[in-house]
Amino acid sequence: MAAALGAGGLSDMPMIDAVIVQDDEGHRVLAKYYNKRVFGSSEDQAKFEIDLYKKTKHHMPKSEAQVATFGESTSVYRLCGDVVFYIVGSATENELILVHVLDGLVDAVTVLLKFSPEKRLLLQNVELVLLAVDELVDGGIIFETDPVAIESRVLMRGAVPEALSSYSEVTLSSLASQAREAVGRSLFK
Repeated sequence: MAAALGAGGLSDMPMIDAVIVQDDEGHRVLAKYYNKRVFGSSEDQAKFEIDLYKKTKHHMPKSEAQVATFGESTSVYRLCGDVVFYIVGSATENELILVHVLDGLVDAVTVLLKFSPEKRLLLQNVELVLLAVDELVDGGIIFETDPVAIESRVLMRGAVPEALSSYSEVTLSSLASQAREAVGRSLFK
């Protein structure tokens, strides 16, 4: 394992330490932490979120991402409606990569919610937002940043045959088919 972390291994890959969404007053809407060394306990996470909000609350333009560096972390963030999206990486992480991840997340959430993200909408659709985060970052490794691809995966487009509109129909259809086959086999024995 140590050899894999050397040249060309996991240590060379861009990594995300956390994805955080806060309301415009600094309260957590949702958060996923991937770096347990830096953010090991919920107290460490809460303290980081408070410090992050204090550092960034006076610099929140809506149209573009901002960068904040402090301690062992580099954070990029953007205000959308009444929520702030943060992507947190190590202090040595490339800010352009973090901004690209942030843009992918904000755009995917906007497409999924069909409106600009707001706290109320995020809380009503928290499962979609968390699935989008899971499609974006897996264990701290950047998985996908294309908002259309993230939306397709979250909504499982292509997973259901086009003639059917839901998994319940897939299940009912397959059950009916299996029942017909079983009845047919038992009649012809």
